[in-house]
Amino acid sequence: MIQAKYLKFAGGFWEVNMAKKLSKNESLNLKNEMLAKFDDYLTGLIEGEQKAKAEKISYWVLDWIKYLEREENFSPNKMLKYKRGSIVKVHLGFNVGSEEGGLHYAIVIDANNDLKNPVFTVIPLTSVKPHTDIEKLGKNQLFIGGEIYEKLTKKLTKLLEKLSSVQLPEATEAELGEFQEELAYAKRVKAEIDRMKTGSIALIGQVTTISKLRIFDPRNKFGVLKGIRVSDDILDKIDEHLQKNFFKKTK
Repeated sequence: MIQAKYLKFAGGFWEVNMAKKLSKNESLNLKNEMLAKFDDYLTGLIEGEQKAKAEKISYWVLDWIKYLEREENFSPNKMLKYKRGSIVKVHLGFNVGSEEGGLHYAIVIDANNDLKNPVFTVIPLTSVKPHTDIEKLGKNQLFIGGEIYEKLTKKLTKLLEKLSSVQLPEATEAELGEFQEELAYAKRVKAEIDRMKTGSIALIGQVTTISKLRIFDPRNKFGVLKGIRVSDDILDKIDEHLQKNFFKKTK
């Protein structure tokens, strides 16, 4: 792999020449310099009463390393097929400026994302805060109500109805095993609901294409969010916002 060779420091950033290779010693020196600057920066945050920011960055770097370690053997074929409108929970990482970051619910907006495709395009969601005035949202924000919360609650209700119909005294060992698995699944769904707020805002201005490595849930058929999808009405409103704010009007 061709590596970068420093050319000059301009505009606060290093400009690099990708046509040159670094020697092993140069690579080690670059790594050590990076680690030293990173350590100084995090230490400065902690000592400057920005401990929370330093912790978020550190947690993200640890997660990022795990993603990099999984890259070689990652196969999207082993995951679900994510349909348009599906709700996923993804790790957007620690980003710069006003870019959305962290663990977020998001809406898949690909028209037809192939199972083999290692990436997909999503619109991150944020919860409605007590101070949020949904009548005065930014032009790239869309209030989508409590549909996700409601659909997940309906999913839990169906699970509990199924569990309550099981005649435990008459159940076989296999049936008891299945009951325990579904009960554990229902508890996970309940825990997810307890963490959720009832209203969501689609951050349309933060639409982004990301690796499926970043998916926290659902990664398989046992995912809490499996089968949770926003309505076509919400998708139509998202399309309208995307068309209005990102695409040139056709005559």
